[in-house]
Amino acid sequence: MAKRKRKKKGLHLKRLLALLVLLVLAALGIYGYACSRIVHVDYVDAYISGLSPFLEGTRVLFASDFKITGEKSARDSVKLMQTLCEANPDIVLLGGDYTGMSLSDLFRAQTQEGRAAINDRLKSARETFFSGLAGLSVPGGIYAVSGDADVSVEGLYQDCALGRVTLLENATHRAMVNDSPILIVGCAYTSAFGSRAFQFQNATDAGTVLVLAHNPDASKQISTVKDGNGNAMADLIFCGHTLGGQVNLFGKCLMTAAGAYNGDFPAGLYDENDKKSLVKMLVSSGVGSDWLPFRLGSRAQVYMVTLHRK
Repeated sequence: MAKRKRKKKGLHLKRLLALLVLLVLAALGIYGYACSRIVHVDYVDAYISGLSPFLEGTRVLFASDFKITGEKSARDSVKLMQTLCEANPDIVLLGGDYTGMSLSDLFRAQTQEGRAAINDRLKSARETFFSGLAGLSVPGGIYAVSGDADVSVEGLYQDCALGRVTLLENATHRAMVNDSPILIVGCAYTSAFGSRAFQFQNATDAGTVLVLAHNPDASKQISTVKDGNGNAMADLIFCGHTLGGQVNLFGKCLMTAAGAYNGDFPAGLYDENDKKSLVKMLVSSGVGSDWLPFRLGSRAQVYMVTLHRK
């Protein structure tokens, strides 16, 4: 009889333990989903040498890695941008990876018909997203670059044009804020390991130079472009791609994006005096997520950057 009681007690404890594990996993899943869906706005003050006094207090909204998977997430991203622009940024920068595949797409992509269907869906969703940006009022304009996830879906130039967004692929544009110029430089994404370096066109005596590049690895090459005094031409580089690691445990990134300095710059503002960084760089952990709406140790995020004179 005592032996039977011990068996029942052991079975009861196993069931409780299994239930506890299920509850922990469920709580973790809910928490990870919330981290991927609730987009945080981080406010950053960036101090730039030689900034025109007329540009003091200029506000730059930076959003990257939307990872739109269909029409619903495209409409949600449009609503997000509309809400963010109610804060009246002077310039909006978009850092690439506007669409992304879901976990189920990994199986569909095994056939040519499946890949074609995925591309058609993502193309339509991206058109919906950029079309929704057409009504935004941004004094200095909206600028974008491509990311690695944009390469397989053709027509990014045309899609950007739907929203009056200027796509800068190894190109520059002189934006005007308070009748003062800011040079926006866009670096095209060419591989999983960074953006191609190029000499900034029309950059002589450019004043303030903001560089938009999808992958933080591009900063190595961007930092080699110098002004007349031998300083880096770029005053501030805006990057995405990393997703902040997306899933991190005990300080270790479990889903480090390809390239991205091997995880040295997951997210945040990095100073040019940092021994790992060569120029002032802002890395966003992005709006969306890869494969599943789940984050751990990172969060969905955009930046509102205010420029100040140094």
